[in-house]
Amino acid sequence: MNEREKVQLAMALEHYSDAKPRVFVKLRNVNEVRDQNYVYRVIAGDLAMVLYAIAEYPTEDDALATVRITKEYVEGWAWLMDLEANHSLFFNNAVWNTATLFHPVFAFIDKQNTSIKRLEMYDPRVKNELTSGLDMIVVTSHTGFNGAALVLVPGVLDRACEVLDCDAIFVGVIDQNAAVVHSVESVTPDAVAESMAFADDTCGPATVSRQVFRYDRRDRFFSTADDTSQGMSLA
Repeated sequence: MNEREKVQLAMALEHYSDAKPRVFVKLRNVNEVRDQNYVYRVIAGDLAMVLYAIAEYPTEDDALATVRITKEYVEGWAWLMDLEANHSLFFNNAVWNTATLFHPVFAFIDKQNTSIKRLEMYDPRVKNELTSGLDMIVVTSHTGFNGAALVLVPGVLDRACEVLDCDAIFVGVIDQNAAVVHSVESVTPDAVAESMAFADDTCGPATVSRQVFRYDRRDRFFSTADDTSQGMSLA
């Protein structure tokens, strides 16, 4: 971005009413953002959601440009709107914006094991296309960008439970672009952790967290797999 574009972006983000459509969340490891000028909220374990904004809407051939929201922006929004310091409104709106901007889809191996398919999560073909015996799907976005954050959108993991025909699932955050979801009836947390560690070691340190998370649709609670008392409601 040139200096003029930076000024224009700063003006676009100054007032929350203007910034709101641009703001979304990414998943980051809390250890990467704790001592930096990030605006984040811990979800469970070492997993945090962080506020970002679209810096520039892409043309057909351009990649999406994003920028982190700094504490100065949200403090200004809260002051102008006379809000409390926890900024819940900004995070809640950003989660819903994430769904609007990136459109959740489910990805899985087709029955011939020849390719990865992506379908809209409410597409009736989703369950029929699951490979027999494979109780796993991948949550991502229609473009593949920032797909992991879509697990926070109310209804996404409920639909995953429905597709996998279970009440609880294990969630592994592969990277910022995808999260893998298993039925708790088909795999152990240790097995999920081992597969994520293998991917991290062989493909590079891309995983946001090596922890395994759990979601139970009966109470809509997202937690770590080894401590279900600490986490966040996705209701």
